[in-house]
Amino acid sequence: YIVVGGGITAAQVALGLIQKHKKVTLVIRHDPFSSKKRNSLDFNADMANPNSALFSQFRTTPLQDRPAFIEAHRYPGTMPKDVTDALSHAIARSQLHLIVGEVNTAKMENNREVSLRVIGKTYPNGTNLLANAVLLAT
Repeated sequence: YIVVGGGITAAQVALGLIQKHKKVTLVIRHDPFSSKKRNSLDFNADMANPNSALFSQFRTTPLQDRPAFIEAHRYPGTMPKDVTDALSHAIARSQLHLIVGEVNTAKMENNREVSLRVIGKTYPNGTNLLANAVLLAT
């Protein structure tokens, strides 16, 4: 299986698939291990600091508006620590192949397999992936 997505959802889908399948490839735009702005509260934004003005602003934001507030203040490409830890363990156990990049082209091969051309940080010159199933997780 190949999972293609932008972040947390794609990572969670890939982690779920490795429970039933021997090998899963995750193609993701941002390297989840390179973020320098991660914090211990897994909030992945400056508002995680209880002394920050952003935290105070968040606490006074009506509950129905908080998801939009969080989205507006998240650092791109960050993930909660539990998700990155699970990715690290899956990679160490050779259950997950992580590719940081984007799909350049996709096409059907032999009417039953999908071929993806992926270019990015992991493969600057690009690589071809072949799978029976590709899941898009956004």
